[in-house]
Amino acid sequence: MSEQGLAVEAAGLTKVFAVKGGSGVTAIDALDLSLREGELTALVGPDGAGKTTLLRLICGLMTPTAGSLRVVGLDVIREPERVQRELGYMPQKFGLYED
Repeated sequence: MSEQGLAVEAAGLTKVFAVKGGSGVTAIDALDLSLREGELTALVGPDGAGKTTLLRLICGLMTPTAGSLRVVGLDVIREPERVQRELGYMPQKFGLYED
């Protein structure tokens, strides 16, 4: 549990994907977010809105381009393995093994 009762805290969270020959695609742009422990939160938006990217960042499966991100008081960038021990994540498409 975090000291402030927050499950997720993001400040200026940004994720830009490199594009060959281009300047990149911004999936998340300077997101500030505070999600309280014990509350239900839904991510709703069209394809390409950054929902899956945000979840992967929260789980420590991706590194943000900029900003800070804490989950249950843990810094996701510095301690992704500790964060992963606190979470359960089941993606719609299983991406670990193709077969």
